[in-house]
Amino acid sequence: MADVARAVSKQKLSKSAGPDGIHSEAYVNGGLRLTTHLCIVFNLFLTHGFIPENFMSSIIVPLVKCKSGDLTDINNYRAITLSNAITKILETVLLENTLMIKFLELIVSLDLKQDILHS
Repeated sequence: MADVARAVSKQKLSKSAGPDGIHSEAYVNGGLRLTTHLCIVFNLFLTHGFIPENFMSSIIVPLVKCKSGDLTDINNYRAITLSNAITKILETVLLENTLMIKFLELIVSLDLKQDILHS
């Protein structure tokens, strides 16, 4: 549950909501009860190897690079993707755990190399 609480606290505030219309502030201010429910839901996703389709939906929005430039020029735009805040939280949890696992694997690998060198 600490992973989910940490991921929630890392969310950027005052950003546009994704397709579900829920801003990240709702999760940040949701408290311990909401964090507990998120943890349960995320564990169910991982246990069953299934993530609902609405978790993977996003909106791609064109954003003007230079407002004083030619607004009819397609090269004056860049695309941004608006994802659901809950999806970003899940992604943060998965990313941090993946990085931790890789770090631990590296440490184990280095320890094994040290053992082989000293044998």
